[in-house]
Amino acid sequence: MKKGFTLVELSIVLVIIGLLIGGILVGQSLIEASKISKIVRDVYQIQVALRTFKAKYKFFPGDYPKGAQLGCPSGSCTGNGNNLIDWNEMLNSWYQLGVTQTYTGTFSGGSPATNPYIAGKDIPAVKEIGDNAGYMLSWWSSGDPSLKYGKNYIVIAKNTINGPALSVERTIAIDSKIDDGKRGSGTVSGLGNAYVCDQGGNYYNWGAGAANITNPNACVVWMQFDDN
Repeated sequence: MKKGFTLVELSIVLVIIGLLIGGILVGQSLIEASKISKIVRDVYQIQVALRTFKAKYKFFPGDYPKGAQLGCPSGSCTGNGNNLIDWNEMLNSWYQLGVTQTYTGTFSGGSPATNPYIAGKDIPAVKEIGDNAGYMLSWWSSGDPSLKYGKNYIVIAKNTINGPALSVERTIAIDSKIDDGKRGSGTVSGLGNAYVCDQGGNYYNWGAGAANITNPNACVVWMQFDDN
């Protein structure tokens, strides 16, 4: 006759299972924190590159009126010099950052901008996200009041400037590390359809009832890089 497990033995097994699950969850949390930290470091490096370029050439990359002197892969490489990185200047901005070695990488360049963008070819890829997510550059012209009109932004998006690339959870984590963690204030804000990335206003769609908190395609993150 086979003996069953004693209560002590069952308790030990349950404790071991609990420790294993806890270890897995902690490991996943550490991996996610590491990804967010890497994204934030990349953003800071891009900010430094943009400001370094402007300090040397007096204009932001892409917007540089003498951009053709830096080489021109295709189309027009002459920026309009309005201190804003326009949509059709974005690919040239990355090309000029790369060709001047202000930022590490080689990018396609060209004008007008292609759509969709190819991460790793046209723009730097956000490897921690994948799925063609990349770092884009643009000024804010209209719409959501959580962003500042006439300011330049680093944008994390997929495929297009309006392509959601992050969950609300990741967006808040990035906002908290770079800025204040609040959608309606500061220099960082997540955009998306109302009640997906936000609660239809100045607050992220956060909380137990938020179905999209971990939706990987909820938000586009805009991070201001020029002066307030």
